Amino acid sequence: MNVLLKTALLLGFLSLVACHPRPEEQSGAGEALQYWSMSRSYPDGKLRSDRWASEFFRLRANAGLRGGGLDSEWQGLGPKNIGGRTLCLAFHPENPEIIYAGSAGGGLWKSETGGEGANAWSYIPTGFPVLGVASIAIDPGNPEVLYIGTGEVYNYTAAQPGVVNRFTRGTYGIGILKSTDGGLSWTHSLDWSLQELTGVADLLINPQNSKTVYAATTEGLYRTYDGGLSWENIHPKSMAVDIDMHVTDTSLIWVSHGNLQSPDRGVFRSENGGQTFELLSNGIPTDFTGKTMLAPCPSAPNRIYASVSDSGNGLGLYVSDDKGDSWHLVNASDVPKYQGWYSHDLAVKPTNPNFLVYCGIDAYITSNGGTSLNQTSYWYSWYLGLTQPGEPEGPPEYVHADIHAVYYHPLKTNTVFLATDGGIFVSGNGGYSWEARNGGYQTQQFYANFANSVSDSLFAMGGMQDNATAIYLGQDAWWCVLGGDGMSAAIHPENDSILFGSIQYLNIRRSIDKGLSFQSTLPSQVGLEEKAFNGPFELAPSDPDILYAGAQRLYRSDNLGGSWYPTSAEPVDGDNMILTIAVGPTDPDLVYLSTASQEGGPASVKRARMPDKHGETMFGLPDRIAMDIDIHPENANVVYIAFSGFGTSHLYLTADGADLDSHRRRSSGCARQFSAHRPPVSQPSLPGQRSGGICFHKRRGQLGFLFGGAPGGRPGDGPLDLSFQPETAAGYPREWGVRK
Repeated sequence: MNVLLKTALLLGFLSLVACHPRPEEQSGAGEALQYWSMSRSYPDGKLRSDRWASEFFRLRANAGLRGGGLDSEWQGLGPKNIGGRTLCLAFHPENPEIIYAGSAGGGLWKSETGGEGANAWSYIPTGFPVLGVASIAIDPGNPEVLYIGTGEVYNYTAAQPGVVNRFTRGTYGIGILKSTDGGLSWTHSLDWSLQELTGVADLLINPQNSKTVYAATTEGLYRTYDGGLSWENIHPKSMAVDIDMHVTDTSLIWVSHGNLQSPDRGVFRSENGGQTFELLSNGIPTDFTGKTMLAPCPSAPNRIYASVSDSGNGLGLYVSDDKGDSWHLVNASDVPKYQGWYSHDLAVKPTNPNFLVYCGIDAYITSNGGTSLNQTSYWYSWYLGLTQPGEPEGPPEYVHADIHAVYYHPLKTNTVFLATDGGIFVSGNGGYSWEARNGGYQTQQFYANFANSVSDSLFAMGGMQDNATAIYLGQDAWWCVLGGDGMSAAIHPENDSILFGSIQYLNIRRSIDKGLSFQSTLPSQVGLEEKAFNGPFELAPSDPDILYAGAQRLYRSDNLGGSWYPTSAEPVDGDNMILTIAVGPTDPDLVYLSTASQEGGPASVKRARMPDKHGETMFGLPDRIAMDIDIHPENANVVYIAFSGFGTSHLYLTADGADLDSHRRRSSGCARQFSAHRPPVSQPSLPGQRSGGICFHKRRGQLGFLFGGAPGGRPGDGPLDLSFQPETAAGYPREWGVRK
């Protein structure tokens, strides 16, 4: 891209900053977790994370034996100016500038600058398949000792195979890891690698005896007396969420249990270090359907606050002045709102028991113990356009929506930090104003399809969970061009001034000026049809003015989305939704598509040649969700299909366009394969992403593994798209990367 064009685009994007607030819409966090769970747990509703961990270690051990340039390292290309979903923070007890951050999908991060600067954050590898870090604890007497709790889990029993219930469980957890050298090396403390989707929501170290550690987990409240060598479930009630300790009497602990109608909900207290517990029910709800977050008062040790919520609305702010014996409602305002199951928290000022920072969708403060609340952040006031890494991402009242955790900095007076779905935010004045701290914090979760320009290797575009759609122009700072949950993207291969982006549920947007402006091009006939969270659309390779989009019917546009028509009067697969579309490389009328089960019925893969309206079902394939379909660019009879799920092979091949029951299928360690892409024409290799790395083959059906330097993460469907000269990959969970 020439300098004049880059300058013009830069000026255009700068003109957008601060003049286009994000439209007010509900976060797609629940739908994203539901989509993630559905694609993996179908058909039996189970997520077998035990196989994930064992496969990770097997592939890592064998990576060097598989050939194919495995020594090459992956280089992160950003975005370094857009924070990703963040679940927790922890602060060094002696050095006020050292902060640890646990991300939802990008593992553990560390800052030695208090989060300030363009490259404030660095990734901490653990050597384990750590994705979601929901809790961090630092030994107050020896800050070289750290514990991290893994897994993002909100629903104990409802890992649904369908998509009716959006409150499905989250991401794989492998238990608790421990480091004794400040994060340089890690060991398993509580090993749940062979458990099915467990999570550790909170960790607490006894400040008077650091060998005693408590862990709030999906399986109950655990305790260790020996620094994590052995653990005991001392309160085996499901979904322990939050654990707190009396400031002066460390034998007194409170723990909240319950979320999304799990059994044994409520706030419990132990006055003997966890030997026995009692349910606290005098004045505080015990039958909530969301979760309850607790906040004790450092300057009034017998006072404790609780934010209690149903799954879809808050029930109010409660307070007890007698260690929990009795409670009363101080404010019924709905701060958590529709995220009562997902993101709300509160923290009390260390020197004033009446001053709280109380957060849900947005941030509030109170100086009178919660009687009145003053809203100090508005999630929709963010800057659309360009922000440089480490610079403000909005005005002083901007904090990204969905605030998971609130902390008063233990060494900085009146400084408050927030962990949000858009990264880390800080207030230096007690919560009255805010500023982002996301420079270099590459934890974004990209969706399929990531788009690259055919003619310009420094021009690309992708959509991110909860963090918009952004354009890459060869710099660390990416330009946000569409709000909402960023989904599939496409760049016209013959004219890269024409771009397509999308927001959840097939809300397609088109730009004809290289991203300076976008207009809706949603098929109007879609109406009330069910649509996948990441609703698919594809350009026809041989005639990119032709687009296909999928809801329950397949839609086609012959004029760049100017107008659309359904290719059939009825849905292509009953109640099922279209999840993936592939168009013939030389024949724009040849279409393959996959469907996702809506109510537990069988998913399918279909092939159609227009004007055949419904197409034919491909047989010989597993009853799993097909996440990607790829057609050979020179021979449309050669088709690869990648499946998620468990218990079957994952990569299927037909060489003659026929059903696949008599053709090659490969697993070869590429479990939960999510994308399969061929390089453009000249290369005989097939790359594809897997849960925890990238598989490839030089000869059809012989799989290898690219691992060096790429994070041991789990992609959603961030495909390798080899229109670049170096190999590139966009991943869910982490950043966009290149292998040279």
